[in-house]
Amino acid sequence: MSGMKIVQASGRHKAAIARATVRDGEGRVYVNGVALEAYQPEIARLRIQESLMLVPELTKKVDIHVRVSGGGFMGQANAARTAIARALADWSG
Repeated sequence: MSGMKIVQASGRHKAAIARATVRDGEGRVYVNGVALEAYQPEIARLRIQESLMLVPELTKKVDIHVRVSGGGFMGQANAARTAIARALADWSG
């Protein structure tokens, strides 16, 4: 496990704060312990997926766990999207 790479990043939007952790994996994404495919409401899920669609080849190689709190559901979605984008940028750079 000493060779495992882990990157953490945060994102904020209004009152919402998100922390994303990226590590080697199989392309799984969880938001507050819920798989992204099951995350509701749908509009928030689609907003979060925007940052993942920009680098699909990288997204398939990592697992992403996001913890988000505060604000409303769209503020949380925007904070999660920012945190994921920053974490993936740090991972690839």
